[in-house]
Amino acid sequence: MNAPDDPSGSSCYRQVFAEAPAVSTTALSRVDILGGHTDYNQGFVLAAPMPLTTSVELSLKENLGDATGNHIEIEGYSTLTGDKAVHRIPATSDSASRHRRGDWIDYVVGAARELQSAGADVSSFRLAASGNVPTGAGLASSASFSVALLRGLGKLFEHSLEGESLAKTAQRIERIHVGVNCGIMDPLILVDGTVGNALFIDTLTLAREAIAIDPDYRLEVIDCGERRRLADVGYNLRRDECQRAAQTLGVNSLRELDGDEPDLKDLPPPLDRRVRHVLSENLRVIEARNALKSGNYAALGRLMHASHLSLRDDYEVSVPALDRLVEDCLTAGALGARLAGAGFGGCVVALIESAQRDTWRRRIATMNTRACVFDSC
Repeated sequence: MNAPDDPSGSSCYRQVFAEAPAVSTTALSRVDILGGHTDYNQGFVLAAPMPLTTSVELSLKENLGDATGNHIEIEGYSTLTGDKAVHRIPATSDSASRHRRGDWIDYVVGAARELQSAGADVSSFRLAASGNVPTGAGLASSASFSVALLRGLGKLFEHSLEGESLAKTAQRIERIHVGVNCGIMDPLILVDGTVGNALFIDTLTLAREAIAIDPDYRLEVIDCGERRRLADVGYNLRRDECQRAAQTLGVNSLRELDGDEPDLKDLPPPLDRRVRHVLSENLRVIEARNALKSGNYAALGRLMHASHLSLRDDYEVSVPALDRLVEDCLTAGALGARLAGAGFGGCVVALIESAQRDTWRRRIATMNTRACVFDSC
């Protein structure tokens, strides 16, 4: 989903640099309906794009500080952090971690390096990033930024990526240049999904199936008020635990167990609980796809709640604020609710009847004063 190259409306780039950008691109956000922590285990996921977006505006920049051309200078501003930065990197690609800063510029450097690796002739540039995807909320803000960056830089340097190639490159930005060992779900949803449809993905084969969401039902996304950063919490730890469990069970990934629950007594805690969640969640995703295709939204809601309980008890990625908000959503009349994204804070996704939206939102606002409804899809 790309914006026009010469936007006539409000431009963050124009406000910062007092000129029009050469290129402007956007990327959506997403909410996962089911499939918590299954994508990096080569499992199944069911998610939907959200109409919250990240925008990136760019132009070429004369490198006044280096007449030799041995460096690429990046001058950027992000409304997402309120931070303006000038960063220089060697013109030729080198170790990703050597220039890691631990902030949003790492994504920009990663996108530039990945395009260089793909054959693009990248030189100095300016960029301005803006958007309404909340960070740390479990709505794929990082993937949204990565996809928007790759689209924008690809157009600026005439080396555009599309489809699976774009999604896999966005994944590499986070894995290699940021330090989060993420799965493929987020970028693939943002690249291949459309608002109003759920997307079922087999992350082993990358086979995908779009399923229309009945307009009589809505997915409401509600912020619990607590934030997290994936690189600073248990996300990478959970992935490591799954890898250790797979090694103990003699498989390359938990997907190879193919729904046949092994003897969990062979696994020490908490690895037994981690495997139980992944296997049961894969089965729930398959059931949820079938429920969505048949229009059985009551069953979909029950599966969403079962997913949350498993994420809370077996995968241990929930927090009290999320648990309370899930229960408030159900009490207010939702058919189902679960934590969104990786957990550890952020948002809850709730399935409601569209006709009840206004009443349901009023109930949530009364029951949970910290809750904030972002959007629905």
